[in-house]
Amino acid sequence: MSSTTWPVACLSELQDKMDAVCFAILAKKERKENANGHFYICHFKNKFRTLTSPIYSNHCLFEDSSGWEEGVAYRIACTGSASKYGFQMSIHEMRRASPEDEADGYDVSLLYETSRYEVEESYQKILAFLDKYVSDTHLHQLTHAILNEHESDFKRFQAAENIHHPFTGGLIEHIRSVARIAAQMADHYAVYYHDLNPPLNKSLIVAGAILHDIGKLREFAYDPCGARYTPMGRLVGHIILGRDMIREAAGRINGFPEETLLQLEHVILAHHGKPEYDSPRRPCTLEALLVHYADEIDAKMNCGVRALDQSVGDDPFTGRVYGWDNSRLYRSPKTPDAPAKEL
Repeated sequence: MSSTTWPVACLSELQDKMDAVCFAILAKKERKENANGHFYICHFKNKFRTLTSPIYSNHCLFEDSSGWEEGVAYRIACTGSASKYGFQMSIHEMRRASPEDEADGYDVSLLYETSRYEVEESYQKILAFLDKYVSDTHLHQLTHAILNEHESDFKRFQAAENIHHPFTGGLIEHIRSVARIAAQMADHYAVYYHDLNPPLNKSLIVAGAILHDIGKLREFAYDPCGARYTPMGRLVGHIILGRDMIREAAGRINGFPEETLLQLEHVILAHHGKPEYDSPRRPCTLEALLVHYADEIDAKMNCGVRALDQSVGDDPFTGRVYGWDNSRLYRSPKTPDAPAKEL
């Protein structure tokens, strides 16, 4: 069967042993070494799925692959392949996509994954959380100033390179969710431990939830097909960079209380929870603990949902999910769509 007669299919529809022509962005090309010399691991993606394809030295397109460019859309004749490394695709022919391919369904807007929520809506929700929960005037002023200064980047950046929310608008979607979770937990435990003295600091919890990943605006450089680490991001990391951004902003506010800044810094420094997860500090305050768990559950939920969304075929389990310690998630039988609810 010639590839010229293969059906055109969405990358998300590709299944094991299925021959198809797909359109995808080359999101990342990694050069690797083995006993036979170098080879490439190519990561192709559309809005809904990412698949890898190894190009070894004996591959018919090995010489061509050195010229493949990240961030470029390609027309790919390929076969789906289930392997011990997860679901991949084997490439037979590939060229740059062109306007002439629109007749076959090529639409570049379908190749870049974006947030399920409108970014302006998410931004306004975050400002609403800020106004409702952050009554401390200094924390409110600081958080609003940072959001305002970085609004455009805040609305478009990914939250991670490839683990959770790794898509345009992913950072603001993640922050919106973490702030909501943290606010709900703050409300619950403020009532549950009503005699706590001093009381649980809701302002600190919600401000910390909104700002916990702000350092990612320096850790990454934005690219629509995937976040790229900056040298600063590789060498310092978003946790310390975020703490620095908060210090800088607090320094521009007259009379910002040292104790308030110290506790906010601790929330940022402890939000990954454990040293093995690159956390400079473990949570040592109740407020830091709540933000840590709000961040962790939201990241894990996104990893799980994406794994379920991207799974195809009849296997009742997904592939291994990195954000779930490489567990495979059970794919429950689908049910009719539930009506959407306001968040």
